[in-house]
Amino acid sequence: MQFMKQFTMILLLGTTLFAAKSPDWVENKPVISSKYVGVGVATKSQYQSKEEWIKAAESRALANISEAISITIVGNSKVTTTATNADVQSQINESIKTFTKANLEGYQFVESWEDKKEYWVYYTLDKATWQAIEQRRLREAVAKSQSFLDNAQRQADEANTVSAIRGLIQAYGELIPVFHLDPRFTVGGAPVPATAHLDDKLVSLLNTISVDMKKPLYAGTKSQFATKEPKITLRTSKGTVGAFPLLIGGQKRFSGNEGSVGIGKSYVENSTPSASGEITIPIATDYEQLIAANLANPIILQWLSKQKWPSASALIRFTKAAIFVETAEATYSDVPSEELTTALKSKIVESGFTIAKYPDESDFRVVINSSSRVGGSMGNLYFSYVDLSWSLFNQAGDELMTETVPSVKDGALSYDDATIKAYKKAALSLSTRISSWIQENQK
Repeated sequence: MQFMKQFTMILLLGTTLFAAKSPDWVENKPVISSKYVGVGVATKSQYQSKEEWIKAAESRALANISEAISITIVGNSKVTTTATNADVQSQINESIKTFTKANLEGYQFVESWEDKKEYWVYYTLDKATWQAIEQRRLREAVAKSQSFLDNAQRQADEANTVSAIRGLIQAYGELIPVFHLDPRFTVGGAPVPATAHLDDKLVSLLNTISVDMKKPLYAGTKSQFATKEPKITLRTSKGTVGAFPLLIGGQKRFSGNEGSVGIGKSYVENSTPSASGEITIPIATDYEQLIAANLANPIILQWLSKQKWPSASALIRFTKAAIFVETAEATYSDVPSEELTTALKSKIVESGFTIAKYPDESDFRVVINSSSRVGGSMGNLYFSYVDLSWSLFNQAGDELMTETVPSVKDGALSYDDATIKAYKKAALSLSTRISSWIQENQK
């Protein structure tokens, strides 16, 4: 009987322990004006060990604290209030929360409680303690940022423009976690807003960069452009700007060691010239390529997107090929030697080319050798033959084509008139042949 009483007492005691009332902080999260409060809970059945559910509950309690701090930071941050759109603002807010959670310190364990199903934990962080921690971080961030700024200035003085820009970006990145604390540099013995100072430095540096090129960058025939690569060059007053990231017609490029980038045929292959034969190629700074991987965040991107980066437009002006016509004629009579030349030039212009006055102004030089001969008569109708050969040379003097044309015959009431008609007929045939060859072989 005594044993049964003892068993009953133990059973009642165990039931009482498991049914113990949870503390007030479990039912209602405490509100303490001088502290940040974090309460976390973990359902035991979701974890394989005690260590895992304790860790999960602690993580949630600390997340409560970091969330409360983040809300305060976001509310005080000048960055979020100047975000360009809602998506950027959301990304910035998330970045602040992530940083705060990863760098939370100074918190204290208060109490834990558990029953069969759940484990609860209670943490606090004194606001005065957190303010002291933030002031320490502010001093450290400003010191690191100042170091990057000083190095950026040295790079700029040595004409290492890209390194200087990257240094300013790094200096800005160091300040992001303390933006809400109004970080300041000491300039000329007086404190100045750090972010505004860095902004001024970047603006001043970018204003020194110019895109140097001919205007238009190229003017000439499309066929000649294929053999050339006109260049643009990035410069400052201290020299050229190498390794600068660019978007040229949508293609990613970097300037070479001398600051130059060639604009070759790949930039115009898929472009259709305007009615006047012009193509405009946009040139912009690919500033995202200047951001180090550890600094690729929406706050940096927003800052850089507001800057006036070097940009330009390269004008490519395609002109009709200019052809210089040179003739050597041997005729049997006093037929004017310009008859063939005049007719030939007229037909070449009709085919879409222009006529150059001088050889050094031409894209192509045509040398024509011709001769005329009597072809006999029939009653009052007289016939003449014109024999032709021609050669085509490019601007460099290289022979591109040489050909002998079948004789051309025509008739008239006199040999002279028949010869003139034969020359004009030959000019039509020859101009068509010359124009077609150039169009087909010199794209």
